[in-house]
Amino acid sequence: MKGNYFTRIKIFFRNFIESFLPEVDGLEVEALERLHVKNPLSNFILPQSFDPDLGFFFCADNTVGLMYELPPLTAAGEKTVQALRDGIYKADLPEDTLIQFILWGSEYIEPFLQSYVSMRPEEKRWFVERYADFYRKHIWNGPFPEWLCPLRNFRLFFVLKLPYSLNQYQKKKEELYHLRERIFSTLKAAGFTPYRVKPRQLIQIYYLIFNPNHDKNRSESLHYDPAQEIRKQCIMGDTVIEQDDDYIRVDGVYGKALTVQAYPKEIDIGRARNLVGNIMGNDAEQINTPFFLTLCARRATEMEKRRIYAKEAATPKAKKISSFSKKH
Repeated sequence: MKGNYFTRIKIFFRNFIESFLPEVDGLEVEALERLHVKNPLSNFILPQSFDPDLGFFFCADNTVGLMYELPPLTAAGEKTVQALRDGIYKADLPEDTLIQFILWGSEYIEPFLQSYVSMRPEEKRWFVERYADFYRKHIWNGPFPEWLCPLRNFRLFFVLKLPYSLNQYQKKKEELYHLRERIFSTLKAAGFTPYRVKPRQLIQIYYLIFNPNHDKNRSESLHYDPAQEIRKQCIMGDTVIEQDDDYIRVDGVYGKALTVQAYPKEIDIGRARNLVGNIMGNDAEQINTPFFLTLCARRATEMEKRRIYAKEAATPKAKKISSFSKKH
């Protein structure tokens, strides 16, 4: 009800502004609207509530989602690729299902350092604490002048998002249970050690992402309140957010997105390792800031597949895309 009220107010002001402006092409009204009508960033965070029985999140766009954190593998071989391809990408999933792998290069390494210090006898912790302080001081520019690779906590997530409304979800609970178990088994078969992300962990993740200049250690004390939407518990009230056409500034930190068009068409594992962080400190290629590297795939609808096949059939044989060519 509240959302509909503000929507009507927004439409009223837009029509009021347009009545005083000449009829011209372009984005003048929309640009003016961006200056005065702010969309809270939490509106772009989708999880609202959680089903503790099956472990699915209910999202604001009328979908449900399942999320696992996967400690990154040192190296991925053919076994990993084949397990993911056969168990997830070739699985019988509904149209418009989203499959995501998200690699987060986070600068928050404090949990590692605290664990390292706490493992030592108390009489030796003063020395180990100095060692940990050395790493704290060199998170951004590396420990040595010859080794300028930033220190990072690499975190890998798997997300499955299904186009099911709440009513559909209730009717498909048994089916979703088996799907969850199959996904878990597939991730284990691929060599990962998956554990399910629950609301508290998700809020902690969002806190670190959207409040980058706040005290990061505070994330450890955050809790989930089932009486509130999850997305309303992630961004602090004093976090300043600025939105522009090609960047966003959150809590004093700038963020930009690079689409696949900015990447090379082909990339080998060596260069990929250099991009996300190489211990040899090759600064010419690696990303020297916190980052998200996301592989997102959506299961096409039947209509989209027919269009692809029709376009592929009309393409000269020499230019056919091998993945869509018919096998004989």
